[in-house]
Amino acid sequence: MKKITNDDTRDISIRCVDSMFEHNLLDSKYYEQDDEFKIQDIIHKEINKALNISEDDVCPKCNQNPYSDTDKHCPVCFEEINKEKK
Repeated sequence: MKKITNDDTRDISIRCVDSMFEHNLLDSKYYEQDDEFKIQDIIHKEINKALNISEDDVCPKCNQNPYSDTDKHCPVCFEEINKEKK
């Protein structure tokens, strides 16, 4: 069985927001103003909280995930992201 990761839950949250727009549950003005990312972040955070999945590899400055598992740089500030030991 595949372990669900932070990236998986982010993908789920993106699909949820897209589906809400497709079903006219969210006003299109939110989509045009880039507020869909705020909505996505709320859903993502709640899914992670329910599944006890941490975002320990996000940029502490920008709160962004790295591009991939091999490229550990923030897509906003381009600083290297290191996992913090808890």
